[in-house]
Amino acid sequence: MRRNSRLCRRNVLPAAACLCLAWSASASAQNLGVTAAPGVPAQGGVPAGAAASNAGAKQVLDVALARYRGLKTYRDQLMHTFQLRASLGGQPADETQTMQPRLLWDGAVSNRLTLTNVPVELYADARTLWFVSPETREYISRPLSAGQNWLQAAGDFADMVRSHPVLEILAGSARSGTGFPGIDVAVGVNDDNVNGVPATRIDGRGSMPDVGGSAGQQTYVRAWFGKQDGLLLKMEIDLAPMYQQLYARAPANMRLQVQSALVTMLFTDIRTDEALDASAFTFKPPEGFRNVPRFSAPDDEPGMIDPSSLVGKPAPAIASTLLGGGEFALSSLRGKVVVLQFWSTSCQPCQSSLAVFDAVSREYKDRAVAFFGVNQDPGAATEKIRASAAKWALSVRHIIDPGATTGVAYGAARVPLTVVIDAEGVVRSARVGGGANAEQEAAALRSAIDSVLNK
Repeated sequence: MRRNSRLCRRNVLPAAACLCLAWSASASAQNLGVTAAPGVPAQGGVPAGAAASNAGAKQVLDVALARYRGLKTYRDQLMHTFQLRASLGGQPADETQTMQPRLLWDGAVSNRLTLTNVPVELYADARTLWFVSPETREYISRPLSAGQNWLQAAGDFADMVRSHPVLEILAGSARSGTGFPGIDVAVGVNDDNVNGVPATRIDGRGSMPDVGGSAGQQTYVRAWFGKQDGLLLKMEIDLAPMYQQLYARAPANMRLQVQSALVTMLFTDIRTDEALDASAFTFKPPEGFRNVPRFSAPDDEPGMIDPSSLVGKPAPAIASTLLGGGEFALSSLRGKVVVLQFWSTSCQPCQSSLAVFDAVSREYKDRAVAFFGVNQDPGAATEKIRASAAKWALSVRHIIDPGATTGVAYGAARVPLTVVIDAEGVVRSARVGGGANAEQEAAALRSAIDSVLNK
């Protein structure tokens, strides 16, 4: 399964979701950006002029902070969900993405913790600190000297602490106005519940991190604390205003209309003050993992090539299935020019680019040119692919590539990617990107095809 970082690089997630995931891993120390969650009025829910925290709300936060700092051990699983409700060109562009980080913390022994089920995992056993990238099968190890805090040793990985609010509290690194991650001002307190568990809900206000020039925007957050133990059960953050501001500057045909962009963090399987196995904090590299000085960057990811390097070379073989049934073999099309466009259902520019691709394909219907989309959705999501193809009124056939083998062979780390292959099976052009200017894109595609047909 691909990690979210890889999905962003492949444009499988919308830009908003990618920004959200990056933000959620690093923002809290700079005043976590939060806005009105569903049910919190955009106006009137939190007084715009409120400068000081409500005494009752601040007391709930102070009790929670004291409770966490007094724990001997702590563990939980965080259900982190980002839900985007939006449209592009009048068509739905909804998306839901989830992560499930697991936190294990030993407060009795300094520098013993783990944070797993995240793109870069963290292990510390009081003597050594490990950062692990399951996606690239790499890890970085750093010694922990006497008296050194793991955050000091983390260096450029220190912002990992922001990916989990409770870890931020336990590490003593929360620097918001109230001391509680994400809440500069706590302005309301109410009785509520989380999945039937009695809770106290805090309504608060923070400010937006500096993402895409949206810094300084006033934002809102809700946090629920268990009445019995005072610990955090849930948080909600609405990022819609940030994305609305970002997309307001986008070209008209790429301007995502965002109705809501909600981050929900549900804290489950919470256990405190239990005996912990010391071996759980030590990373034991599985077979095939490499100890490296730095992780592979997206552009030098093992197995991923630059599409332009294929130009002038025989096209990689393709043997797969077609959406709607039937087999596809690139070799069977020798003698025809073949045009491929790699795309995914959640890639915003892909919809516009596919419309151009589809329209140009009809112009060449009487020529020896074959057009195929190559879908890059992870897994065999044929119903989702079929629905998108129907919604976007696409007439070209589509190759299914559930394991991304074809995508890797052609270097489709970013989509849309358009490849033109001549009648002898040689790649003649490979163009990444599209969707910004339909006329220019259509002209460039015609030029690439005609140069092959007329050679």
